[in-house]
Amino acid sequence: MSTCDVTGELVVLTPPNENAYPATARLTGRLVALRTKAEIDASFQTIDAYVMEIPQKSANTVLINIDEALRHQDTINLQHLRRFVKPDRLPPHLDAADQTKTYSTDQNTAKDIKPEQRKDTLHFLVCAASALSVEDISTRLSVCCPSSPLLRTIKVPLLPPISAEQAEKWSWDYWPTVYKNTNPFGPHPSIVASAEKQIGQEAGYYMGLARSAGAAIVSASKGRNIGAVVVDRENPQNPKVIALAGDARWNMVSASTESDSGNVMGHAVMRVIGLVARKRQKRSEASSRGVAGDTSLTAFADEPLTELERSVDESTTLEPGGYLCLDLEIYLTHEPCVMCSMAILHSRFGRVVFEERMPKTGGLSAEKEKTDPEAQTSATGYGLFWRPELNWRLLAWQWLPDENLYPTTAAPDVHA
Repeated sequence: MSTCDVTGELVVLTPPNENAYPATARLTGRLVALRTKAEIDASFQTIDAYVMEIPQKSANTVLINIDEALRHQDTINLQHLRRFVKPDRLPPHLDAADQTKTYSTDQNTAKDIKPEQRKDTLHFLVCAASALSVEDISTRLSVCCPSSPLLRTIKVPLLPPISAEQAEKWSWDYWPTVYKNTNPFGPHPSIVASAEKQIGQEAGYYMGLARSAGAAIVSASKGRNIGAVVVDRENPQNPKVIALAGDARWNMVSASTESDSGNVMGHAVMRVIGLVARKRQKRSEASSRGVAGDTSLTAFADEPLTELERSVDESTTLEPGGYLCLDLEIYLTHEPCVMCSMAILHSRFGRVVFEERMPKTGGLSAEKEKTDPEAQTSATGYGLFWRPELNWRLLAWQWLPDENLYPTTAAPDVHA
């Protein structure tokens, strides 16, 4: 039985089905869906907006008059923000008028609402500050709101929230926000949730296989402790492990040291894609059993190099033909580099899961914040798994092992 080269609690697991090979140790952890670049960009964009406190009895008339003025403007869509908010639902930082810039809607007197009157008032989100001038708003209010309320400028999120948690945070930080259970900047939440439910119970098993692939390649002194596993889930009740590979960047490369990049085509992702391609080609019996002899003829290290790789390569076979790695799943010990991320994209994988994030070299995560306070540079933040400019998108997660398991660490400058 193959086991993972890690320290921690390992639970022996019967493979998800009789065709999933080999039996190994299941690791315990959880999946965290990656945020797309558009999602992250949206979370930082704010604009100035006008708000004011008005009597409840004037709310409908004020709304009609303001919306009539906005009808003729090229306005910003703020439907994710509540138009009317009760005083007790207002974010704490907006409860003090001196913390925001204010304008009087009456040129002669500046009238604010007295505390004892607030039970009969509402806070009204008027519009984006760029949509109407203070003079336009004052003119409209003069005929429908005799109280002449103060107009205040606040910061509000420009774009809709992508989750209920984000809406709650924005409601506290900016202005009460509505989440409509959709995501204009990434995969729909229901799609992500359904996929997580499908793969969540088995992810630890496949991550254990990926770790085993990396450990085996290190034992053979052919590459770094990085592994990849490809799973075919065409039949959801009978998923199959169809390819497994470790990093082999130093295989057949003379005088290599751990500081050398070696053969980039030996990255675990490139190798496992190559192994899938060979199965697609319905290899002859002779070539399917070749190992070192074939790899010496090409820079593409797409032949199994370890006993573990051979056992998977000889076990299950894809149907001949087919299209690349369409809708297959790939499990990785490390976030792939930009080259390998694009290879995953162009190979048309449907899902990707990786364990160790590689902020300086990885291509999948869109987060750009420094993960190390002492780091001199931010993360790459490419978020290649879901970019509208590219011709393919896939679901992506980071798999976080439980605290009792040591992570599969690698030097931050390594291109996995």
